[in-house]
Amino acid sequence: MLKYAICESEELVVVEYSGELDFDTMVRYMHVIWAEPVLRSHFACICDLSLAQLQMSSQDMERLFFYIMSDERSLRGPCGLVIATPMETALGFLFQNITQKETTDGEAAVALQIFSEWENACKFVNCAIDRDALVWRIVE
Repeated sequence: MLKYAICESEELVVVEYSGELDFDTMVRYMHVIWAEPVLRSHFACICDLSLAQLQMSSQDMERLFFYIMSDERSLRGPCGLVIATPMETALGFLFQNITQKETTDGEAAVALQIFSEWENACKFVNCAIDRDALVWRIVE
């Protein structure tokens, strides 16, 4: 399941995934978020995967990165991943390593960090937001 909120005033997207999450499902969910008319590519993102079970291989993670980077609607602001379990953490670090490969101009492709707590992800993206106050949209 996908649960997300867009906070225009903070220029932030908050995404929570739960349940099994494979490459195709992740892409479908990204298209839902990218279709939001208020979304801007410079927005920061907190992506909470603490309730998700990633069903992706290392090749899927690399495909996902290149898929995201090839679409102009994708978020380019800083992204904090909140991850709780060992398998998801390992895949998260793999994704982080892929995103931090240098591009041709010597810059990291995306500023992405992994956290075990929501509060630390908020600090990374420079926002102080109460997740209970967000207006959530839910996609099954």
